[in-house]
Amino acid sequence: MTGPRTTRTVVATAFGGPDVLAIHDEVVDEPGAGQVVVEVRAAGVDPFDHKLYSGAFGTDEGTLPLHLGSEASGVVSAVGPDAVGPAGPVRVGDEVIVLADGAYADRLLVDADAVLPKPRALG
Repeated sequence: MTGPRTTRTVVATAFGGPDVLAIHDEVVDEPGAGQVVVEVRAAGVDPFDHKLYSGAFGTDEGTLPLHLGSEASGVVSAVGPDAVGPAGPVRVGDEVIVLADGAYADRLLVDADAVLPKPRALG
């Protein structure tokens, strides 16, 4: 990477139905120590997300906007120093599964320990 880039991310701007969802552009910084940037190729859709933005778990306005999604898969596009995940060092080009908040995005900056190698048998 050559500096901060933007990403599209899905957020809930209020509590309610699907009409409260919006796409925001946000900055993704360069990875720091122990971090990686992942270009998201697929994100998991889970009933938890709907419960979260519907207000089923509470409606604290201070938590808005809510960044949705907690699982994704993609390709590592940048690594910071000492980027070591549970399976070892993470490298640019690695296909990974990500467990992190805000996974409904084009690009994620996450700690390296949040990524696992994608099994080769998965498409």
